[in-house]
Amino acid sequence: MLRPWSLEVQLNRNETKALYLQIADAIIKDIQSGRLKAGTALPGSRKLAEEITVNRNTVIDALDVLLSSGWLISEERRGTFVAEIMPVHKREEKG
Repeated sequence: MLRPWSLEVQLNRNETKALYLQIADAIIKDIQSGRLKAGTALPGSRKLAEEITVNRNTVIDALDVLLSSGWLISEERRGTFVAEIMPVHKREEKG
């Protein structure tokens, strides 16, 4: 199965935000911008880790965050895909 999408993320290794959260945020941004559409298959964790030069476990942590928050779905023996129904985010109120 071809997965032509390539993650374009600038990781800041000096930032206080963990790398896996930076990766998750980049994927969410690509989904929200329409670059990644519902049903799109993501590359495997090994491929993503290789592309952005991080440990595979860092990518797995990012994917786990996205799966648990509803941005992605995983289908056994098929792969990881952008969810058809996007999660709803509440806006933070500023006082």
